[in-house]
Amino acid sequence: MAATFRVIYDANIFFSGFKRRVMLALARAEIFQARWSEDIHEEWMRALPERLPNITKEDVQKIREHIDGTVPDCLVGNYRPLVAGLELPDPNDRHVLAAANQDTATW
Repeated sequence: MAATFRVIYDANIFFSGFKRRVMLALARAEIFQARWSEDIHEEWMRALPERLPNITKEDVQKIREHIDGTVPDCLVGNYRPLVAGLELPDPNDRHVLAAANQDTATW
């Protein structure tokens, strides 16, 4: 039986190879439905080379392709119109909350 509980992965899940492997394994095991957005990808993809100067843009792109290829229907879409109406202590996290409030996993 497929999981009905949905989890939004924030960018910090994708920074660490260990966390990424564990969380993708849980998603593959259908413990829950893992989802993330383009904005979440952009956040970790921008920050990872800053933290690891030896990693190339090609490496980052390969990691992203692996992440998206591991979990079918992982990308949440149609969340950006919700962002402006949300208030959080850190306004930069509004896109994560907006993605979590979307029922669809399509653009």
